[in-house]
Amino acid sequence: MFGFLALALGIAAIVVLAGLSIHKQSPLLPLRLIVRFAALGLLGVLLASGVLQWGIRWVALFVFLCVLCIISLVKWLLHRPQKPFRTGRAVRHAVGLTVLLVAFTFPAILFPQYQPLPVTGSYTVATANYSYTDQSRPNPYYTDGTPRTVNAKFWYPANGTGTYPLVVFSHGFCGVQNSNNSMFTELASHGYVVCSVGHPSQSAFTVSESGKLTVLNGSYMAEYGKLGDDPAANLALFQKWMSIRVADMQLVLDSVLASTGGLYDLVDHSKIGVMGHSLGGAAAMGVPRVRSDISAVVNLDAPMMCELTGVENGHYTVNPTPYPAPLLNVYSDYLYQNGILANGDEYFENRLVSATAPASFEVVFQGAQHLSLTDLALVSPMLANMLDGGRKATMDEYACLTQLNHVVLRFFDCYLKGDGPFTLAGSY
Repeated sequence: MFGFLALALGIAAIVVLAGLSIHKQSPLLPLRLIVRFAALGLLGVLLASGVLQWGIRWVALFVFLCVLCIISLVKWLLHRPQKPFRTGRAVRHAVGLTVLLVAFTFPAILFPQYQPLPVTGSYTVATANYSYTDQSRPNPYYTDGTPRTVNAKFWYPANGTGTYPLVVFSHGFCGVQNSNNSMFTELASHGYVVCSVGHPSQSAFTVSESGKLTVLNGSYMAEYGKLGDDPAANLALFQKWMSIRVADMQLVLDSVLASTGGLYDLVDHSKIGVMGHSLGGAAAMGVPRVRSDISAVVNLDAPMMCELTGVENGHYTVNPTPYPAPLLNVYSDYLYQNGILANGDEYFENRLVSATAPASFEVVFQGAQHLSLTDLALVSPMLANMLDGGRKATMDEYACLTQLNHVVLRFFDCYLKGDGPFTLAGSY
């Protein structure tokens, strides 16, 4: 809202000044100077008072206004002879300023201010960042044999004593570690140590403990572009991505469980859950297949890629071995209708596998889109809609995330803390 308001006021000021200049046949430098300093001052006051939150949203506009003020002040102080006034030049100047204003206000429009979801637990939440290196595994997106380093961000009870269940999360395709920050914070406030894995080269960006930035890898995106109608070729890509991500989660889990001191001493080694969204949900599903210490799994809107074992007669085959851990499947309305109920080639296995788990539950959020199950729906509704193919969720994003976080908390409370039974399956 504030971004659109700033843009509207800015365009109005540009149009009015251009109109006055044309009417007076003068550039009106003193008036431009006053208006620009007034705009900069107003933005500064709103930022200083906390009405507007300083950050990526407003940096570009603030710098733009500073530059405009400096240019206007210099022109006014130099008192150079002015060129003959030309209406065409005034119009082009106004159009150029409008284009620049749109560009520099766009971050505030793309990432509007929002009210964070309230935390309902009693623990104060702290965060920490660590990186772990697997010397035995080369990074699959490098050609120089560089060992795979995986980043992890933790949310944990800052004022806690004793030990708490550990939950490890994997983000979605081109996602980020903070994709479900509200959920991680909520879980930690109720006595969990939450670890979100940043998969370098597969995440939009991730930062190591030492500050090294790794962005999305072009080869990974090229792989995604190869998905097509050939099940065998698709399965080869699925298995490659799953092997990378499951190994990343294994590395983080093994490193955390082998470490001592600080937040590591807060981890209860006997109570571990895994979860993920989209491609990360598919990877999380695969972790209990390769280790026996996982007590609960949450799959957010993902096909069970790790359960696909081959292709026969043009169709995927599914792992016949019973799934080993209690499972909660959470679906957006869009994926549920077009994947699960449609029994699509990449989703038919979800219900088959779920039926073999020691306990399985299904939750559907009516009117939700794929990214409604992440905080991107709050952080950037416009970007979430774009990435969801232009489809706009009809379920309120605050209501969706609040209920989602509550459902996930209750599931982990039941299967990691023994506070059961879990009774929240169904539609919302």
